[in-house]
Amino acid sequence: MFKRKNSPPYKTQNNFLTSWNQKKFLNWKTILRPQNDCTTPQNKQFPLHESNQRHSLFRFERGAALISVLALSALIVATLPLIFSNIQLEYAETSHELNQLRARYNARSAAELSLLRTLIYKEAQKTLQKSHSKLPEQVKKIMGSMIPSLLDMIWRSPVVWPLPMTDNLLENEKREVQKLTKESLIRGSYLARIQPEDGKIDINDLSSSVELLRRFTYETLINLLLLQEEDERNYTKQEVLQVLNELTDWIDPDQKSQSGGIEKTPGGRPFPNRSFVSMEEVQRAPGMKASLYKALHPYTTVYGSKGLNINYIQAPLLQALGFPPELKEEILARINPSSQFYQRFKDVKEFCEWLQERGFDFCRSMEDQFHTQDLLQFNTPLHFRIQAIGQFKASQARIKILTYDANQATAKYQTALEAEKNYLNPPPQDENKDPSKPEQKASPPPLPYSTSSPLLIMYWKEEL
Repeated sequence: MFKRKNSPPYKTQNNFLTSWNQKKFLNWKTILRPQNDCTTPQNKQFPLHESNQRHSLFRFERGAALISVLALSALIVATLPLIFSNIQLEYAETSHELNQLRARYNARSAAELSLLRTLIYKEAQKTLQKSHSKLPEQVKKIMGSMIPSLLDMIWRSPVVWPLPMTDNLLENEKREVQKLTKESLIRGSYLARIQPEDGKIDINDLSSSVELLRRFTYETLINLLLLQEEDERNYTKQEVLQVLNELTDWIDPDQKSQSGGIEKTPGGRPFPNRSFVSMEEVQRAPGMKASLYKALHPYTTVYGSKGLNINYIQAPLLQALGFPPELKEEILARINPSSQFYQRFKDVKEFCEWLQERGFDFCRSMEDQFHTQDLLQFNTPLHFRIQAIGQFKASQARIKILTYDANQATAKYQTALEAEKNYLNPPPQDENKDPSKPEQKASPPPLPYSTSSPLLIMYWKEEL
């Protein structure tokens, strides 16, 4: 081995010579000299100074920290979309719940306003009833047919917000409506409609204690279901009779089935033996097919007026009562408020005379079949159905309410009992009376209202 001329001896960082024979003193942490370094032999190891060891450890720790930071950054980047997705989902759910709550409050506002209008209608009717007896006879004749129509305007018009902008409004009226809408605290919209239940058949009367009312309800329901168009019904007469028997078994208090034997449902359970409280229960009754319920639902109720109010009747029920098509259309035109021929029937006497002028003696057939005319009613409506819809953005809520006037319903029930009593124990006949003319009685006066018995809310259902 030779040493380059004028080359300084190899030194460590402590400036002392390293001998090739000092291998036993070498530290375990060493470095390899480069092969192209001609001053040292190849593959020789030299010890590291303590400062170099610390520097090497620092570089190792710094590399590990960098790797940890990169791994953590990758993990955060990978989880960020999931975090954002969860945040967006929770925000959407919270926003939807808030919108649903606002829509529900809008629907409740419309429902409560409708209830207020029905109470105002009842109070106005009570006030006019008290003052009507004090009016002169000529004024009674003139105002007799106008007052009920004017009273109906209280509940007929729908409850709407925001106020509709019609074309017949003046410019200043439109500006007032826009200003009122802008200043209002109501956000969203609502709509409520009030409909009388008196022009529908009460299913609970299938098991009425009044036989005449029970027969009238049964016959009318059979005719209603069987007179449907052939392409609109997929049930037979036997199915109609069976489902009416099942409905009667549900209501009547005994355990004897109308079809024979002991009452029991197809599942073997006994019937509740109570009145229906909602039309949803009627839909779940044994034997009730979807097509049968669809044919019944628009024309039936479970809170009726113990009869049928002709002034609020619908076309299929007129057909079920046996009116010919031409006369049916004429009756509908007369009781329709938007018709130019609108004029309510005052009582059963006026209705029978009006029919006789057109060659249809309906009252005689009622007497022959049901032995009374009192099942036909012409008074103002007693019970109401309220349907309110509230909306806020894409959320919507619905509320259904049924109100019931217990006082007037009691009066109608007493009238039906009196009619049955007269049928079972008829009064003595007048010898001078013409037997060819049926007796026509005016409707009895309504029972006076009691301030201690307000309008009852029998049914309240919210759908979100």
